[in-house]
Amino acid sequence: MNNYLSTFYLSLLKREFWEHRNSFVLLPVGLAGLLVLVMVVALIFRDNINMKISMDANTSETVTAVADPDQRHFSINFTEGEATIVAEGDADFASQFNNHQKTLNSGLYGIHGLFLMTAWWVVVFYLLGSLYTDRRDRSILFWKSMPISETQTVFTKLIVGLLAVPLIMTLASWVVQVFYVIAAMFFASYLGHDPWETIWPNINIAGSFFKQIGLVMIVSLWLLPLCSWFMAASAFAKRSPFLVATLPIVGIIAIEGIIFGGTYFAEFVAEHFFLETRVSNLIEGSADIGTWLNIGSNLTGIALAAVLLTAAVWLRNHRFEL
Repeated sequence: MNNYLSTFYLSLLKREFWEHRNSFVLLPVGLAGLLVLVMVVALIFRDNINMKISMDANTSETVTAVADPDQRHFSINFTEGEATIVAEGDADFASQFNNHQKTLNSGLYGIHGLFLMTAWWVVVFYLLGSLYTDRRDRSILFWKSMPISETQTVFTKLIVGLLAVPLIMTLASWVVQVFYVIAAMFFASYLGHDPWETIWPNINIAGSFFKQIGLVMIVSLWLLPLCSWFMAASAFAKRSPFLVATLPIVGIIAIEGIIFGGTYFAEFVAEHFFLETRVSNLIEGSADIGTWLNIGSNLTGIALAAVLLTAAVWLRNHRFEL
């Protein structure tokens, strides 16, 4: 029995990847290839790159920049708005990398954040069409002839959207991050320093990968009720799942603002939908992880998701013709 169910779940998963090959496979591969190409070009033409440095009059920090092939590097000290150039011999390149370990590791999370945000927008449009497209083209009749319940169908699509797509994007981001480390080591070597002393000890790629997997799981749990709403809207819609999903939200926000003069619901939607700020804070290490892992909030979200997914299954069983 377990082998029987596994076979059909595998068929459902293959179906999703067959139908969305461009978004699920080609997009992350293309994005990874583009970023790697940019790094390769930057390494090839590193001698011609002019680094622009913005100065904040209220900051005091040291920035290392490449001047030209003859003067391998120099330092600029910003103190109370004044810039002082320090000669090459006065700066210890290795110690500067030690002081910027957070910056090096932030590059890894920055790459991952880009892929994660791309994955989110792919998931939004995927889930909005997940239970609508097969009704529109009547292919739902074929799948209803198969011994697969609508509960299995809805569950499979939710897993693909919440976990499979972000994990594929994560794998693609890991390829780029590995190349990022290699490029950083090549650049340090070009500046005449041992990359195994200046780069490798100051970049924690294995730890970053572990945390990034955790980030995917946290974000997926946080987005569960919103993704369930998209699926319910997709199962209910007769024409445009996007309008079905957005118009009620806009209406509630408008009523709350006009009648009650509040913005609580708008803030709730914004913090769940627009993840750029939260992901950026996690990358910088300044996020309130407790907010993401709040047990009460997550239990409420899981309960709401269960109701919405139940509604989506019911609609699939009783309203599959447009």
